[in-house]
Amino acid sequence: MADANIPMFKGALVDLDDNQRNLISWCKFYNGHIFSLSEKDRPTDFIIDYDILLDDWLEQKRFKAEVTTTGTNRTSADSMAEVITFDT
Repeated sequence: MADANIPMFKGALVDLDDNQRNLISWCKFYNGHIFSLSEKDRPTDFIIDYDILLDDWLEQKRFKAEVTTTGTNRTSADSMAEVITFDT
């Protein structure tokens, strides 16, 4: 892991371009939501490497946390206040 005390880019933060700001954002995301987890709680490298799999993993994690904290189970449409259907 990189030393947190060494700046990633030279100059003031206000001088960063969009790509530099995006890179910092994604680094914060991965460090805060993925690599801060213990190894047993972290997704595999295979999942991390594929955006769709990582999105699914994060959604499952969020859902489990929601069920744990609220006791709400969203597995049935009957428990929803509103159901939207689409004609195909």
